[in-house]
Amino acid sequence: MNLLRAAGFLAAGVCIGTYLHTQISVFGTLTWSVVIGIAMANLGLVPENLGDSLAKATKVTLRFGVALLGFSLPLQAVAGLGWGVVATAVLSTVITFVVMVWLGRRLNIAPSGSILIAAGTSICGASAIAGVRDQTDADDNDAGLAIGLITLFGTAVMFAWPLLQPVLGLGDRGYGIVVGSSTHEVGQVVAAASTAGSVALGVAILVKLTRVVLLAPIVAMIGVLRWKWPSVLGFEELDQADADDTRKRPPLIPLFVIAFLVFAGVRSTGVLPAGFLDVVETWQTAILAGAMFGLGAGVNLRTLFRSSWRPVLLAFTGTALISGLSLLGVFVLVR
Repeated sequence: MNLLRAAGFLAAGVCIGTYLHTQISVFGTLTWSVVIGIAMANLGLVPENLGDSLAKATKVTLRFGVALLGFSLPLQAVAGLGWGVVATAVLSTVITFVVMVWLGRRLNIAPSGSILIAAGTSICGASAIAGVRDQTDADDNDAGLAIGLITLFGTAVMFAWPLLQPVLGLGDRGYGIVVGSSTHEVGQVVAAASTAGSVALGVAILVKLTRVVLLAPIVAMIGVLRWKWPSVLGFEELDQADADDTRKRPPLIPLFVIAFLVFAGVRSTGVLPAGFLDVVETWQTAILAGAMFGLGAGVNLRTLFRSSWRPVLLAFTGTALISGLSLLGVFVLVR
């Protein structure tokens, strides 16, 4: 029953976000959804008895929304971006992830927490956290803190990039590349890029989805290291019995990531009718808006500000690093 109430709560958030978008269209539905979620959570308007159910509903909604994003990714279009754009997306993602994992160890953050923050920052926000979590020893507190930090800093970046575009002298295509290469959540990318028009939005989505594709190999890599060479990531060595027991291991690649890749492959065949893709896009937007509202509703600003400064510093540093690398890639590899 609580799951149904949580689903209804998410649906209400989507309706509010959609309505506000129709009244103040400068911000997209996804932007309004996450902002309203954060506001309601910190004004005490989220029912306390919905906590666990809301988190579960948000997790399922987010995974489903990310899987549907595969229908938006014709692989030919990614190839058409050019090697410089693809290199910018891949290098900014991989370098940021590796540096954040290393920095997490230097800051004495438990690897179960630092890896979640690194994945959320470098790949695709809360969906990356959901995909990576099963490969670590992360508990609900680790996941909640990581999602809160990623949502907070991702929302800040989402509002910052439109203000910085004229200052940095970025054209619409370059702006789309930077937003897609650096912003955490897919919904935040859509919100930030849409302010510059259809060209920036189209490029940003393709670049962001290129980063989402990297979730599969990175999750697989973490899984292999976690079970074969755990000390590389900062984990304690496993007992030989545990290391050999494959029943205890989660799948190397989560099902929703596999679904994303399959849907992208089907989309790339060109057999899907335009009407079907339009319907999928509408539902995809609504589902992601619900997920963004749920993520926002899980952000407790007081808890974040009272938490240890180390995870906050890690998330801030990672956000600054991937933003800087994205800008560097546009100015060096693309132009």
